Amino acid sequence: MGKKEQKYSAGIDSYRFVIPKAMALKFLKKLELYAKLRATTRNQQVQTYCKDKFKSLKSESEKYPFKVRYISLKRGVKSLSNTILFLENTKELHSIARKNKKKLDFYVMIVFAGLHQPSKDIQSEVFKILKAFVRRFKTYSFDLAYDFDEPKSVDYKLKDWFGIQSHKWSGGNIISVGKSLYGNHIIERSRYFNLSRILLYDKYHKQKHYHKERIPDRFAQWKRLELTFELKGKFLQSIENESINEAISVLDDMAKSIGAVGLIGINIELLAKQCQMLMDLRHRYTFEAWIKEAS
Repeated sequence: MGKKEQKYSAGIDSYRFVIPKAMALKFLKKLELYAKLRATTRNQQVQTYCKDKFKSLKSESEKYPFKVRYISLKRGVKSLSNTILFLENTKELHSIARKNKKKLDFYVMIVFAGLHQPSKDIQSEVFKILKAFVRRFKTYSFDLAYDFDEPKSVDYKLKDWFGIQSHKWSGGNIISVGKSLYGNHIIERSRYFNLSRILLYDKYHKQKHYHKERIPDRFAQWKRLELTFELKGKFLQSIENESINEAISVLDDMAKSIGAVGLIGINIELLAKQCQMLMDLRHRYTFEAWIKEAS
């Protein structure tokens, strides 16, 4: 695979928290965010993104239907970045409720998405609120992503090749959907920091044609490798005891296996800044869009 762009770096794109609904609402009130909780129908673009992103999560229960609400942390938000998502009655939440012998609507999932987006500015307020969540609750799962340049097209023709390169983790079981390749059945998950999903996709195509962003043509080879890890523990502890390095190593190994990086490995500059911000907000880093500004 191809030469990486100098500014490309690994970063965490999403955090998910599974919390009892009553506790989640109480915490939002404490943070003075409850009044900002809105139905996605009030924002057509956010609703469209949510319908596509979460279509596989919908439960089949008529009594407890799937529902998404959101809190916007930026005026005029047009994407899932700079938002907090409030998911109710997903298949996974119902499964967790049954396991713990609770009502099906007992738990909700709080999602901070789109945190690693080189074409979008991420508000510092997001990390202030996220820090409150990671300190108070266990992180259910998170997405660790790495961007790079690659001339090959990510589509069904690349499915077998990606299956071979990722066989160590996916067992070669890869699904092709549009410009994305998924590995949803990870073998020996416990060996890889509880890796639960692999995703390789055409980031340029998604940002330019799906999100309608103005991305310079010189980023036409922009691809993303994104791994989901189930943590079910305190994220700050994973930083303090350095167990987060296990997840970084999995991403690095996989990036090397597909030729996304050389022997030196992935750049973790942005990831390090994200973690430092969560540990201590006195690290006043800014996460500004740099791809749009590039020419």
